[in-house]
Amino acid sequence: MLQLLETLASYVPTLVIQRLHEYPTSLTRASDQQFPAAVLFADVSGFSTLADQLAQQGPKGAEELSSVLNQLFDELITFITAIGGDVVTFAGDAILAIWPAHTEDLATVSLRAAQCALALQIMLNDQRMIARVPLAVRMGIGVGDVRVMYLGGVYSRWLWLITGDPLLQVARAEQYAEPGQVVLSPQAWQLVQDSCLGQPIDQLPLSQRGRGVGGEGLSNNQERHHHNPSPVMLRSVITPAPLHLPAPLVPSPSIESALHSYIPGASLTRIGAGQGDWLAELRRVTVLFINLPDMQHIDMPLDQAQQMMCTIQTALYHYEASVNKISFDEKGITVVAVLGLPPLTHEDDPTRGIQAAMAIQRELQQLTYLSNIGVTTGWAFCGELGSDHRREYTILGDVVNLAARLMKAAEHDHSILCDDATYQTARSRMRFDTLEPITVKGKPDPIPVYRPCGETQEVSRTDHALVGRKDELTLIAVSLQSLVRDRKMRWW
Repeated sequence: MLQLLETLASYVPTLVIQRLHEYPTSLTRASDQQFPAAVLFADVSGFSTLADQLAQQGPKGAEELSSVLNQLFDELITFITAIGGDVVTFAGDAILAIWPAHTEDLATVSLRAAQCALALQIMLNDQRMIARVPLAVRMGIGVGDVRVMYLGGVYSRWLWLITGDPLLQVARAEQYAEPGQVVLSPQAWQLVQDSCLGQPIDQLPLSQRGRGVGGEGLSNNQERHHHNPSPVMLRSVITPAPLHLPAPLVPSPSIESALHSYIPGASLTRIGAGQGDWLAELRRVTVLFINLPDMQHIDMPLDQAQQMMCTIQTALYHYEASVNKISFDEKGITVVAVLGLPPLTHEDDPTRGIQAAMAIQRELQQLTYLSNIGVTTGWAFCGELGSDHRREYTILGDVVNLAARLMKAAEHDHSILCDDATYQTARSRMRFDTLEPITVKGKPDPIPVYRPCGETQEVSRTDHALVGRKDELTLIAVSLQSLVRDRKMRWW
């Protein structure tokens, strides 16, 4: 029982466990909390390329990718946790960690986050090569008041969302970082400058300024604020913060039931079946990236965020999709949903994905909320990312990146855009407008895009036929024939 409890607790950050210890019963309504903290965003570059290469090797590639991912993230998580950090969430091949200023001042925890980031870069500076792909980490740090909202509750599934100005700071700082670098926001640098050596980004050559200056990735919001004080690249820590080894937080058995509400069904199903070690696999999935630009305000009302989340959850669950991630940045709130994850998968998942996207946009429009949605279909790495102490179920691969690119491309008219794979599978059930091909990051040539505009009048009879599954169908047929023979023998 203790091992099961520890496994369940590893799927949520410490802040959720602390919250559950204060309120051990399951949530019945949305809530939030606010506190000062230092925020670290660590983005691993190279994993998307590696994931696509290893995906070509089938199950063997999935196992190798899982091993590489978890080895690296285990080192990151162990180090962050040992220095008082809390890994709040995973964003694909990146992690977001915080150092709450509960018992120490903000300057001290900010310095601790900075020296943790720099130590991690020193530890990882060999730029590991896997299948000829270099892996490195770029990091950004921000500080200030963060707000954690606990949203959802549809079918007892709750999600945590961290927002606040530090999230905007860290997104901008990380865009200025090259692989192997740590960049601090001006606010973070102001708190640690007496203990560190650093160089303002605007004093560096353009070739050393990452994606934020003179490269892609600088948002309109950032361009409007380019006159602000420059972020600073951290060079060294000359006066470290006092060593702080937090006592491990042991989850109480009283919170076990409530923990289930924060863990996705794909993980709960496997854990319940004793198959937690078998989570890494390649699956064909349909991915939805749903952006809500109206939700970019730091002080957004809790009831507004809750209404939005419940609307999205209800529509997704109607089509048996899973909510995989929820995040906040200068673009607003973004929800990542997936169809095709265990235990729910369907031959018509691309069609369901389009139907779910249209239902979400329709319901949000009735609430006067805008949305930009990208929908893609393809093979992805699906499995646990992290370590035994902190992990999440995640999806990685080109299909995920492309959904994010299409979501961004849908910003100009707040529409739904899908890729060719989704269109080819869903066109017998759905009507589409064929748009001009577009150029997106990571693709050398323009890609075809489509905009769904409704369902067809007639449903193709072949739509219900199973595609593939020859081995499974043969096994079922043989089993049924054996069953019939056994029954006849008993009857005779």
